[in-house]
Amino acid sequence: MSVTTASASGELRGGGVSFGGILAGEWIKLLSLRSTWWVTVSILPVTLLIATLLAGTFAGDDIAQLSGDKGLLLVAQPAGAGILFSQLIIVVLGTLAITSEYGTGMIRSSFAAVPSRLPLLVGKAVVVGLWGFGTGVVSAGLSWAVCLPLLLGRGASITFGEPAILLWSVLGTGAVMGLTAVFALGVGTVLRSSAGGLSVSVGALFVLTVIVQIIAGVTQSEVIAAIQPYLLSPASGGVVGMGNGPLVEWQSLLVVLGWATASLAGGLLVARRRDV
Repeated sequence: MSVTTASASGELRGGGVSFGGILAGEWIKLLSLRSTWWVTVSILPVTLLIATLLAGTFAGDDIAQLSGDKGLLLVAQPAGAGILFSQLIIVVLGTLAITSEYGTGMIRSSFAAVPSRLPLLVGKAVVVGLWGFGTGVVSAGLSWAVCLPLLLGRGASITFGEPAILLWSVLGTGAVMGLTAVFALGVGTVLRSSAGGLSVSVGALFVLTVIVQIIAGVTQSEVIAAIQPYLLSPASGGVVGMGNGPLVEWQSLLVVLGWATASLAGGLLVARRRDV
């Protein structure tokens, strides 16, 4: 398929299809995938179970520390502890959003309708990103709804003098989940394979972090240790209040954004260089 030079208007509209039309089409595709619903339904109980179990492990001395704003910060830890497991699930959504089209051949029709390809991939990124954001916000909100009453019932006295802690935990979880889905979308676009895309995404989230931690521990290298906060998984935890070395929440969010942006840019570059 040859890609013709488009005007600025045509590039924005995707070669005759408005961006609004692209978004509408991508919503239909996403909602028609059974994996979308399986992923969403799987994330919520996993997140709630982890949050409940960790909140239940707080000993008497820990409960005594759950007072004031410091207590609010400690609650953010069990509430956000399920972020890695949730990310490992949401990458399925981001990957299949593109690889399912390659698998069925539908991608040919999509690229025929949007020859420039940039609006199509951006549209996919917006849709999967918003779905991931919404799923993350709901799961984090439910985690707080479970953790707070549980800890208060055990004697904690928590105040909300620092609402930014709660906002970072809930909205930050949504942002991380949305960006993780976009990251997986970019990887899937590059590899055009569900198995390959999932393997690389899971590797970037989990395996790479473990390898770097092992190397840092064995070699005691300060350089290797300094790399850890810039990996996808530690940065994700840093956004939701789990701590990420010297990086604060917004800095950790920028790291996650960088991973998603680089992946999507790579996917676009590869998609525009090959016929299908």
